[in-house]
Amino acid sequence: MCVTLWILDATAIISGRFNYSRMMTIPEILEELKDEVSRIKLELMANVRVEMAREPFISQIIEIAKETGDIHKLSDSDIRLLAKALELHKKNQICLLTDDYSIQNVALYCNIPFMSVAKKGISKGFKWEKICIGCHTAVTSGDICPVCGSKVSIRRKKNEIR
Repeated sequence: MCVTLWILDATAIISGRFNYSRMMTIPEILEELKDEVSRIKLELMANVRVEMAREPFISQIIEIAKETGDIHKLSDSDIRLLAKALELHKKNQICLLTDDYSIQNVALYCNIPFMSVAKKGISKGFKWEKICIGCHTAVTSGDICPVCGSKVSIRRKKNEIR
């Protein structure tokens, strides 16, 4: 794959290992850089453009994340980063740099190329669901089962490997 644009998650910036000619991130990722060392690493990456994610793509990612079940694990920044990657993927050969498995799962579902920063990346996609730990009822929202009042956990759906 000939990558023309690299989309950076916070882990890619914090690692300081990447300095490609065309890099991009979103403002919300910059807000995740709390320490001075990370901010210095960002400054040393001279070619990082910052652009906001646009609404039609944000809505698309939210719907896809609901379908995969990753919506329960993705932050607003994660959703916006994926939205920007989806928008740019239609125009460029991009690669999303992230260690976040939920971001990778949604990217895989959207056919957005990704590469891990420090961890081993995912090789298969999964769908996730919220299940009550007491009565095993599928729960669509919240962290408490509406049937029995027990806590809810997230688990991989059976036979839903993509």
